[in-house]
Order: sequence, then structure tokens, then C-alpha cells
Amino acid sequence: MKKLSLITAVCLAGAVSQAQLIDDFSDASIAEYTKSVVLEQDAVNAISFASPAGTLQVSKSAGTSAEQVLLLRNDFSLSVGQTLRVDALAPVAGAYTDFGIAVSALVDPVDAVWTSGTADVRQNYINVYLKHSTGAVGYVGFNGTVNAGASSGVFPPSFGSVTGLYISRLALDSFDVGYTTISGDTLLKSFTGMNTAIGDAIGFYADVRAVTSYSDLDNLRIAVPEPTAAALLETFAKLYGSAH
Repeated sequence: MKKLSLITAVCLAGAVSQAQLIDDFSDASIAEYTKSVVLEQDAVNAISFASPAGTLQVSKSAGTSAEQVLLLRNDFSLSVGQTLRVDALAPVAGAYTDFGIAVSALVDPVDAVWTSGTADVRQNYINVYLKHSTGAVGYVGFNGTVNAGASSGVFPPSFGSVTGLYISRLALDSFDVGYTTISGDTLLKSFTGMNTAIGDAIGFYADVRAVTSYSDLDNLRIAVPEPTAAALLETFAKLYGSAH
């Protein structure tokens, strides 16, 4: 009988918990993504994205009114049991820039056209973001066109302590959103009863209301929960038992 070595077991444990890197922005290209305007209160949308130096950058060239955009791709999706994560690099408070990650039902939602006094149609997406104007972390979820929960004022212990953001898919219609520090994850909101197509597209969200450029997010990836000790022991036992 061939025994499973300790080295093999350790390697298998590491493989189980590895994340799938989607983009580290090292190629200075965001051609895989599509920008969609989901709220527009300026005459012309002035928000753009780029990755000139190995991180994702959001910029606004003109205007101070609300503009909310998604930057999405659908060559990856978020399945049940997976978590979308991104690194936040030394976030600081500054100009009105909400910048974070999102999951959506469509890679290219219909662009919003704003008429003064009316609201744009935002639908079937969930986001979590750093709010640089106040040093908070916020989130928004739309189930269909219904606002399923929003907050722009959840304050971490210190803004600079935030090392990442995450969206976890617990079930076809259930999602958790939160932020990460060196102490681990902090859950901000659980969304339940959501449209089951949300998660078919993944990417980024921004709401910028000042002329600025901000480069902060890096290493977009999908991770699965790290296995428990009991699960690892069960896996190793099965492999050990079959290795003969």
C-alpha cells in the first residue's frame, strides 16, 4: 500500500485554498471590461478607468454631480461558495470617490439617461466600496430595480487599516459583503432573496463627484473558503485509503 506523504498532504491543502487570480493589472490593459453608466446627473459622463501602473485607477475629468458606473466582465462569474476579493492599497480620505467591487446580472447594463428631477434605473447588482470622502466603507444592492439595502457610513477602526473588500455568494440568491483588515473579514451586510442572475458578471463600481484620479484597487480574484481541519482530515483519509 502506498502511503500519502505529509508533503503531498500539505501541497493538497494549499491547492484547495488557493484563489483564482482574475487580474493584477500588470499588462496596463482593461480591454476585458465594459463600462456602464448606472446613474448620470452630469451632462456628459466624465469617469474613466485605466491601469497605467499595475493597479486599477478611476478618474473624473469634469463635473461635480453624481455619476455612478460599473466596470464589468463576464468571462468569470461568482458561483455559490465563492468569494470575490480585491486588495485595497493604502486607502486615504480625500475627494469624493467611492471605489470598490461589484457583481451584476449583466456585463453591460443599459446606460442611464438622467432627466432633472427623476431617478436613473439601477438594477440587479451588488457593490461594496471604499468611500474616500469620509473614510467609510459602503455598500448598495439592487434586486431588480428595488433597493435591497444601502449604506455609505460604516466606519472601520481606521480607514488606512482596510486591506481589501469582498463579496461572498452563500446561495443562488444570497450574498455577503464586507471589508478585510489584518484581523480578518468584517461582515457589513447580508443580501437575501436576490435575483439569481446576479454574479454572472463581476468587476468594479465607482461613484465620483469631484475632478480626481485615484489608483487603489489591485489583484481581483475569486477564492473558495479555506477548508476546516475536519474537512482536510476527511480528504486526506479518503486519499490515503485509495492510495494502494
